[in-house]
Amino acid sequence: VLSEESDYSARHDWSSCWMLDPLDGTKEFIHERDEFTINLSLIEGRETIFSVIVVPCEQVVYLGYLKELPFKYSFSQQQWYQYQKEPYSTQAPVQIGLSHSSKNPKYHKFIEPIEKNRTVIRREAGSAYKFCMMLEGEIDIYPRFHPTSEWDTSSGQGLLESIGGGLLTLKGKPFEYNQRDTVLNGGFIAFRDQESKKIAFEALAQSGVLD
Repeated sequence: VLSEESDYSARHDWSSCWMLDPLDGTKEFIHERDEFTINLSLIEGRETIFSVIVVPCEQVVYLGYLKELPFKYSFSQQQWYQYQKEPYSTQAPVQIGLSHSSKNPKYHKFIEPIEKNRTVIRREAGSAYKFCMMLEGEIDIYPRFHPTSEWDTSSGQGLLESIGGGLLTLKGKPFEYNQRDTVLNGGFIAFRDQESKKIAFEALAQSGVLD
């Protein structure tokens, strides 16, 4: 198991491993907001093949394999749901997911080009909880310009990839897990579908964030 609390000095010898974040969104937990999660994923080689995000306060769990549409289970309703793709609308607002502490001017620079052509709705939420909101259609693009760790993003990336979205570095490459010397991630863009990806990377190129 690879997690913040474990000894992962020999991790590069592992051909597969579980990646665990037992409490993602510590600030949310401390401030008594409901937006903290438990993240679990299975890594084979360098790829996330199975993903789970649990939202304890909502009594729901999202889970899925890479090449299958994910499921949600509601413990309170004892009911399973499967993800349903919705048609993309060029008239709908672009929903941008931001952290509660996103005061970095890079976020404003990133959003500015999008606002020239589309209505933008900003949605603030805790870390991996934003991935759940993307599955629910409440966030289209989630930019991140400050550090995270591999266990913060692996499960969210796997779930997004299973619905036709993804999570890419600022240079447009997917994160690979348990491969780098550090477990820290650089900046990334998470997107719900290919249309959102196009909007996000066009904005990134125009924003000057990468300069």
